Amino acid sequence: MSAINERLREIRKRFKLSLAKFGAPIGYSKSTISQIERGLPPYDGVPDRYLIAVSKNYGISERWIRTGEGEITAAPPASVDPAAARAQLVIGMFRELSPESQALILDLAKALIEEDKAAKKKAADPEKETDGREEGA
Repeated sequence: MSAINERLREIRKRFKLSLAKFGAPIGYSKSTISQIERGLPPYDGVPDRYLIAVSKNYGISERWIRTGEGEITAAPPASVDPAAARAQLVIGMFRELSPESQALILDLAKALIEEDKAAKKKAADPEKETDGREEGA
């Protein structure tokens, strides 16, 4: 195992996260994270995309990950978008699902979007709401 693989494992351990929980927000499965940390093929050379994702998502200096030099923490981002962070998490989890489960999630998401639209429309114009009953009846 190379020093870079050891540093990647150290980052995950600092956050006290399982392989799956560490990988989900950056779109990697627990088996891939394990292979990367152990330096197993095809991850005996750590992909740049992985290093950048760990750096950005966990606030770790990319330079420190690559070389072990400098401060371990990167400068915090100017603003953190909670919706973007949740989206990253959902994408990572979605990738772990079978195609059948992914289809179910997509159907559920579509249904939820329709419910939200209906609720917003109802809230915007409550007087147009009709439920089949006459007022005062």
